[in-house]
Amino acid sequence: MTYEEFEGVCERIGDIYAAIRVLDAEVRFTIGDAILAGEMLYGERSYQAFEKFDVSEEVRRECVRISRKVPRSTRKLKRLSWSHHRAVAALPPVEQKRWLKRAVEEHLSHHQLRDELSSRNGSEPVEYCGSCGRRL
Repeated sequence: MTYEEFEGVCERIGDIYAAIRVLDAEVRFTIGDAILAGEMLYGERSYQAFEKFDVSEEVRRECVRISRKVPRSTRKLKRLSWSHHRAVAALPPVEQKRWLKRAVEEHLSHHQLRDELSSRNGSEPVEYCGSCGRRL
């Protein structure tokens, strides 16, 4: 295999990873939205159906928490991970939109986004490696 072919393989693996991240966020929001709808439509009876998700109660609770806090109109599922959305969930929807848009435009990792949100509350400014994006 030539280096160029190897580089192509690595690019394809990166594409697959990105697709999995998008799918993960979509599935988590779908679980949260389904639980919210099930509770509204069927009350306690719906809890038995939620077992069919085959995920822990903790995961279900987190899916519901984020689905409840981050409106569908705010979500950027094709561009950002579940963790990005979780990072902004405590903010009002207008602020969520602003921060998620910034994360897309500046290609912020969810760690960078979380740190930026922390630094706006008076913490020390955070620096990142220009090459790998890791916190310095």
